[in-house]
Amino acid sequence: MQNLLSFENYIGAHSMPLFEASNLAKIQGMPKEMVSAIHQKEEHRSEKYKSLGKVLMGGAPVTLEYTSFRPSHDIEIPAPITFTGRKVPPPEGVDRTAWYTDFAQYLQDLPNGPLSVLIARPEDDIFLYLYYKKKWGGGPNKGGQQYAIIVWDREVKKAHDFGFYLLTVDAVEQARVRQVHHKKGGNTNAKVQEYVSSLAEGAPRRNKPVLAYEFEVTQAPRETRQARKAAAQIMSIDLIRVFANRYAKIIDEAKPELKSRLRNEISEMRTPYPERVPKYSEIQNFARSLGSDYEATTSFLYKKMRDFRSDLFKAGGGAYRPTSGFDLEDEKNFSSNLVQWRDQYELETDWDPKDTRRYSWEQRGRDISSEKAKRVLPKPGEYAAIDSMIKTHSLDNTLHKFMFYLMTGRIDSPAVNVLALLGIDADSEDLQGLPDFETWTL
Repeated sequence: MQNLLSFENYIGAHSMPLFEASNLAKIQGMPKEMVSAIHQKEEHRSEKYKSLGKVLMGGAPVTLEYTSFRPSHDIEIPAPITFTGRKVPPPEGVDRTAWYTDFAQYLQDLPNGPLSVLIARPEDDIFLYLYYKKKWGGGPNKGGQQYAIIVWDREVKKAHDFGFYLLTVDAVEQARVRQVHHKKGGNTNAKVQEYVSSLAEGAPRRNKPVLAYEFEVTQAPRETRQARKAAAQIMSIDLIRVFANRYAKIIDEAKPELKSRLRNEISEMRTPYPERVPKYSEIQNFARSLGSDYEATTSFLYKKMRDFRSDLFKAGGGAYRPTSGFDLEDEKNFSSNLVQWRDQYELETDWDPKDTRRYSWEQRGRDISSEKAKRVLPKPGEYAAIDSMIKTHSLDNTLHKFMFYLMTGRIDSPAVNVLALLGIDADSEDLQGLPDFETWTL
């Protein structure tokens, strides 16, 4: 669980456009949208939820597992490798007599697994980003080396994730790859070459060189990756702790009848065993200011945050991004220590549409073979995503709206002063040193 300082740092960092600080933008001719697409490519989540791609066999999809890692924004830009189409001999130890072009041999030599390679010919507005390579097919004349690629479409000025197979579909339909490859296999070595050659009218050649920027795959440092993962998994308790930290002193000054009503609501909460409820100093201070039980206060705030995010999403009319199923799964697992099951986030699951594997019944019984069964994923839920709430309202105003929700059960935003609603004297000496609460309105 990240601390409050890193939470607020995370919020500040997410207010910046993703591509502005990236060294990738320094590459000659590199489109901003392509840089953004590379940095926004979904990263490897976990061993439990590996990313899935596919190739086509007889027109039917075949599932491939892969991992990918986004490059850091300060990634070092190496000197590019230049290809001119000259023929090179087979590498030492390879049982092959045919000579490949330098570009074909380079692709062949790239290791299987996660990649971070940009193929470019800026003069022709050609950019392909290779992020994974996988051997598929099970034989010398089947399948081949498959490349997962993000391509720059120079005609419509957009970046497209071609995954492992779309050179056989989109590129064929654009007449960049021959019709014979339509919906057959995936993005092989030969098809990548054919796509580049078509776009650049025969490149690579001596007068039409192709460049390759080979970046380090940024799986390290481990600390940075862990921090990035934590930043992507902001949960309700993080926002509640910031709220409690900001409002403990304010609630202490609130009018007695308001505090009494909140205490009565809190006392009705059915909490898990007290020893299971984690201790957070911010919520302890908030409960002390309110004069309520700590465990019940924690459960109450968690349940109210769940309801707040649900009501906000339903009333938003599309203004908020729904919370991802993975985040809801984290909330569900965590909330068992805070609230009873009926007050937890609702989580539904569904078959992963990217998993094309079929069910296979064992010869005896009705057990499904786990190796061939389709994967189940947690579905996004109708709760406003935390980063979406903050992007729409700012962190301060999100907290104000939550305070108003605790007091009224409503999520609409009347233009009233927060302190006035709480019955607090804005000139109270006890509020000195805190932000200018008098100017805060909902």
